Amino acid sequence: MAAKRERTKTCANLRFRSAVELQKKIDEYFNTCDANKSTYTITGFAYFLGFATRGSIYDYINKNKSKEMSFVVKRAKTRIEASIEARLIDKNSIGAMFWLKNHDWSDVQKVEHSGDVNINIKGLAKL
Repeated sequence: MAAKRERTKTCANLRFRSAVELQKKIDEYFNTCDANKSTYTITGFAYFLGFATRGSIYDYINKNKSKEMSFVVKRAKTRIEASIEARLIDKNSIGAMFWLKNHDWSDVQKVEHSGDVNINIKGLAKL
């Protein structure tokens, strides 16, 4: 007989009663990090709030019916990203480059070409 699967907290079953309650928990996360001199991280934030995965934060933002609750999570996520970006920029440019690329920034320009391309090379015989 197969073992029962343990339920994990996702955006569907993690409940905060109000945006104020959620904001208090978020403030507690930042205060705890500051007291421990820890870096803010999205994964640490998700864990602290009781989510099963980092991706659950994104689901919570996108699928939450309460705009106020979605907003406070977006603001916290932005604060975390700003903190990480500042640390990376101060320390090394390679870390900053990877952070930006992993967060939808790009250093590649996409150029689309339409139409014919004719190349004439003198000295070659026509086949």
